[in-house]
Amino acid sequence: LETIGVYEIVFNYQVNPSWSSNLNLFQYKASNIITFVKDASGLSATAQNFGTQIGNGLEVETSYKSSSFFSITGNYSYVKATDKKSSKAAGEYPIHKVYVRDEWTFSKNWKWGNQVEWIGKRERTPTDNRNPLGGYTTVNTMLENKNVFKNCDIIISLRNIFDTDMREPSLGPGPTSTSSSIPHDLPEAGRNMNVALNYHF
Repeated sequence: LETIGVYEIVFNYQVNPSWSSNLNLFQYKASNIITFVKDASGLSATAQNFGTQIGNGLEVETSYKSSSFFSITGNYSYVKATDKKSSKAAGEYPIHKVYVRDEWTFSKNWKWGNQVEWIGKRERTPTDNRNPLGGYTTVNTMLENKNVFKNCDIIISLRNIFDTDMREPSLGPGPTSTSSSIPHDLPEAGRNMNVALNYHF
């Protein structure tokens, strides 16, 4: 049975009616983590409870709303996770992350929002000898009209505006995996556009 225990302490500071900030400090221990382990034959692998991970970090968030028309929110997170068996970085998760979002209601029914996210470098798992996976920055924008038609809203969003090469870590080679991993990691969607209509009955 995979289990996790978490200790955390949260501080909140209301600077003024328009501006608030939060600080979250935490520590966790994950035991019996489920992963694929090679069978005795070395030709296949099965999911097993294997290993322990210890981590600690912090999250800082601040939000500001200048009026009923404009708001901005940002947060930063830091996580240091260690594989207890090897005493090396647990890997696959960024140590540093930054996220910023703003929203501007520039007329009665129109709202424009933007998002920027930065993902830092990600170390590999202790048994994976590949180079660390580089970080990336992605930018999204969204335009929304309330009641563009009677009882109907429209949302137009453009994601990954600069067509950034975003990748998430794949299962790497090593004693706890087979050779069927994806060597160049898992690519995320490039620049894409979505249009959604919401009808209210």
